[in-house]
Amino acid sequence: MIRIVNAVLFLFASMAEVNVPTVLIQAADSGADDALRKAYARQIAEIPDHRHVIAGQGRHFVQLDDPDFVAEQVLSLLEEIEETRHE
Repeated sequence: MIRIVNAVLFLFASMAEVNVPTVLIQAADSGADDALRKAYARQIAEIPDHRHVIAGQGRHFVQLDDPDFVAEQVLSLLEEIEETRHE
């Protein structure tokens, strides 16, 4: 598993360049592992406006396993963006 995490971290080496609000939805199965949770958090740490959430029921295909949770997170992010536009 370490090799996979390292490959993923390599793919996201330029996260500091992301300049839009971002939500990383991590699946429950990998979110239960402290090392993987920290690895995912490090991937997005450089994004200025980010959140990292763990889907309680989702597994690898979290959008299929827990679609309501994914929808809630996306809508919450969009609402936050809309609120900041009107400030």
